Amino acid sequence: YTVYPRQLYRLDSIAYLRFSTDADSLIKAHHRESLLHRGAPFTAASLDAERNRLNTLFRNNGYYYCQPTFFTYRADTLQRPDWVQLQVVPSRVLPPTASRRYYMRNATFHLYDSRRGYEFNDSVGGRRGNSGVRMRFVDVSGKHKPSVRFRILRRHVFFKKGDLYNQRIADLMQEKLGALGIFSQVAIGYVPKDSTDTCDSLDVNIHCVLDKPYDAEFKANASTKSNGLIGPGLSFGMTKRNAFHGGEKLSLNVLGFYEWQTGHSGNKN
Repeated sequence: YTVYPRQLYRLDSIAYLRFSTDADSLIKAHHRESLLHRGAPFTAASLDAERNRLNTLFRNNGYYYCQPTFFTYRADTLQRPDWVQLQVVPSRVLPPTASRRYYMRNATFHLYDSRRGYEFNDSVGGRRGNSGVRMRFVDVSGKHKPSVRFRILRRHVFFKKGDLYNQRIADLMQEKLGALGIFSQVAIGYVPKDSTDTCDSLDVNIHCVLDKPYDAEFKANASTKSNGLIGPGLSFGMTKRNAFHGGEKLSLNVLGFYEWQTGHSGNKN
C-alpha cells in the first residue's frame, strides 16, 4: 500500500465561547493549563485530553454534574489553508444542573455491621456533630453506642458546610476512609437537598460496612542451617480491627521453632 497523508493540519486560533460568566472566568483563570496551543497538530487525542481537563477543572470548582461530553468543538479549515480555527463551546443539550455550582450541606455516616448483613434502621441511633455532620448506626450491642467513635469519622470529612463541591476532595475522602482498614466497603453518594430548579446544595451520604472484627493466620515451615540444625516452625497471628473503637488494629503473633542437630562439620589438619 502507498499512503499519501498530505499536509498536516495545525491549530491556528483557539477560542472558548458561549460559556456562562462564572464558567468563562474559571476558564480564563486557568488558561495557561490548556492542552491546546497554536501551531500544535490538530489531533483527536489532544481534543479529548482538553475536554477531560476542562471536566476536571469544573468538577473541582463546584460543577458536580459536569461531564466531558458537555464540551464540544467547532473547527473552521476554510479561512486559512492547512490551519484550523478552533472554538470550544458548551454542548447544545447541556442540562441546567451541569451549568450550576453546588455547595456542600450536611454529611451523614451510615454504619453497617457485616455480621448483621446490610439492614439499617434510621431510628436505631444517631449522633450529630458540628458543621452538619452526623452518624447513624445499627445498634448491634444494645448499648446505643456506635462501633466507631464519632470524632474519628468526623475527622475524615474534608469539607465544611458551605464549601464548593470538589472532586479531588471527594476522591481523597474515599481513599482515606478505605485506608482506615476497618471497613469492607465504603460508598459515598451526593444528593441535592431538594428537587427545585434553584437547588444548589448537596447532602453527602457515606455508607460504611464494618469489616469482620478478627483475622487469624497460621503458618508452618521447616528450616535447615549450615551448622547442621534442622526443624519445623509454627507461627500464629491474630488481628483485632477497630480494637478501641478508634480505627486501631491490635495484632498478636506467636512464633515457635524446634531444631535438632543432624551432624557436625569442622576442619581437620
